[in-house]
Amino acid sequence: MIAFLSALPALGQGFSATAHADAFVGALNAGNVTVLMEVSADPLFFRNQQWQSASDGSGFVLGQVKDETVKGKKQRKAFFRRLVGKVRVKKPEGSSAALSSFEKEELKGACERWTGLELVVFTRGFGDIEHIALVGIDPQSGKVAAFYVN
Repeated sequence: MIAFLSALPALGQGFSATAHADAFVGALNAGNVTVLMEVSADPLFFRNQQWQSASDGSGFVLGQVKDETVKGKKQRKAFFRRLVGKVRVKKPEGSSAALSSFEKEELKGACERWTGLELVVFTRGFGDIEHIALVGIDPQSGKVAAFYVN
């Protein structure tokens, strides 16, 4: 993983948002907190959204969200230690996405934190529903500034 990161273009200049998001997700899947710290911004915005049964019984719909802003090295490190034990991304190759694709559901009420970020979407796997992860890359620093999972 460290070798992969060293092959990335310099942060902030000519970088690929997808390559940086892939490095973040690769580190997450590997449980590598050191790399997660290196490639993430301070503060980091995190949104976790659960699925729930639709009130009409038609299946599942997105439910309540839990937003968290993680500031400082100590808090980010503790956050990543918890996250690597809970979240995996089945397909660790992301693809670019537009904010407009997610602002009505997944990022409803949080779009101001995601505006201006380059979004990369990942599929986390299927069950009765499709789980996704969104990684928001700051185009100035090249670091992960926001992360969403459902």
